[in-house]
Amino acid sequence: MSKPLLVVDDVSKKFGDIVALSHVSLTINEGDVVGLVGSNGAGKTTLLRLLAGVYRPSDGDVRLANGGLVSESRASVGVVPENTGLYSRLTAWENIR
Repeated sequence: MSKPLLVVDDVSKKFGDIVALSHVSLTINEGDVVGLVGSNGAGKTTLLRLLAGVYRPSDGDVRLANGGLVSESRASVGVVPENTGLYSRLTAWENIR
């Protein structure tokens, strides 16, 4: 049996009156390859931001293998975004500022 690396336990995320995720539970084990598939607005990006500790869940927990909350252990989680978030019209120095 593989060791759990990340455990999502009954997580919900709300933005005001909008429910982005409702009661999501999953376990990602060592060696797992995971893909998220869904239509626009299904909550894929919200779930990834919760897994990375960028967002905190409204309800439930996202925990690392050591039992610590992801939101309190961001140094242990790496994220490679699909785009850089830089502005092409600005210089490198302007983007840093």
